[in-house]
Amino acid sequence: MKRIVRGNDFTMRIPVVKIVDGEKVAFPLPGCTDIVVRLCSAYRRLELVHTIDAKEDNVIVARVEGDRIPLGSYALEVRGKIFGNDWRSNEYEQLMIVDKNADADTELGNTDEGEDSVEMDTAVVVLPPDRELDALVKEAMAQNKAMSELSDAIKVSEEGRAKSEESRVQAELTRVSQEAERVQAEGTRTKTEIGREANELTRKNNEAKRQDNETARQIAEEKRETDTTSAISAMKTKTDSAIASMDEHKAAFDNAEAARAGNEEARVAAETARAEAESERTEQEQARQAAEARRAEAETARAQAEQVRQEAEGKREESNAKLMADCEATMSAAKEYLSEAECVSVQAEDIELEANKYYDITLASTNTLTLTLQATDDTTHAHDYEGGFDTDDNAVPTVTWPEGVQWADMPTLKYGRHYEFNVRDVGGKKYGVVYVWDKE
Repeated sequence: MKRIVRGNDFTMRIPVVKIVDGEKVAFPLPGCTDIVVRLCSAYRRLELVHTIDAKEDNVIVARVEGDRIPLGSYALEVRGKIFGNDWRSNEYEQLMIVDKNADADTELGNTDEGEDSVEMDTAVVVLPPDRELDALVKEAMAQNKAMSELSDAIKVSEEGRAKSEESRVQAELTRVSQEAERVQAEGTRTKTEIGREANELTRKNNEAKRQDNETARQIAEEKRETDTTSAISAMKTKTDSAIASMDEHKAAFDNAEAARAGNEEARVAAETARAEAESERTEQEQARQAAEARRAEAETARAQAEQVRQEAEGKREESNAKLMADCEATMSAAKEYLSEAECVSVQAEDIELEANKYYDITLASTNTLTLTLQATDDTTHAHDYEGGFDTDDNAVPTVTWPEGVQWADMPTLKYGRHYEFNVRDVGGKKYGVVYVWDKE
């Protein structure tokens, strides 16, 4: 039996085997369901959180929280199901939780996962019997049923006792917790009282220093009053002497002040003229700077506009080149199936073109032609609208081309010519091209 001090968390590694011809063989656990691992004492059963070892699939790794398990001796119970059949192993008592290190005999090692662990005895699993032992199985099941009924009766009694014990343990834990809180509060109170006494001693020392400083202040105040009286008397004597001297020099001062006033008026006039000239120069400089700023802004705007124009010109040329390439490819493809396309001869002023047909058009007597495109429901393929017509030798017809078409070059009609047009509808976008040559 392994003895472990209460309060230690540890992990149990539980090898599970089956008996084959009297030999212990590793029992694969991944094929099992409803696996339960318990530690059972005379008063309670503790269900443990567990996993199956990643390296050895017949080893159960069960975690034991030290603060959940009370003192006592515990047996190991492992149970589960395989292919719908229950199996169970209940070993003898092999683990004891003790209160002191002196009573323990187990040193906790480390598993591959780094947790403290204790390896327990093997739990032996008896697999479901073969079909040849059916009678023996039925007899064993009857005995198990009788034992289960007896176990249920014992379990009911045990649960009542276990609940009472659990309540007692909980009450004891509450009492211990409250006692610890009381001791902690008493320690806090003691520290607070020591701090209060130290603060009181500091206050008394500060009060003594304050009284000494007040005495020194009173002495300094008396000395200041004496010095002030002497200084006032000396100042009065010097003031009387200064007033007498000022009266003697007042006439000279008045003459000098008159001369200074005349000079000051001349200086003010000169300063006014200088300030006006400076103001005019400043205004002219500000006007020059504003004009320069406007010129710089205009130059910047011109440079930016030129850059935008160059970029737009490049994009336009690139777009025209791509459009011409697309139109040439379209016409090339159109010429390939032109011989196979349905040809429709028509003479009218308003013509609605159907997709994938070629229209041989004869202009009406009004010499006007309006072309529109008939929509198609098929948007997964490209569609071509094609046709051709001759212009009169003496008059240029008025032709209204279909709307929404992006032309490689906008058609310009002349008299005495033959015109072929092709409009390709690709996913709702329409691209058109017109070819012209002299009539034969």
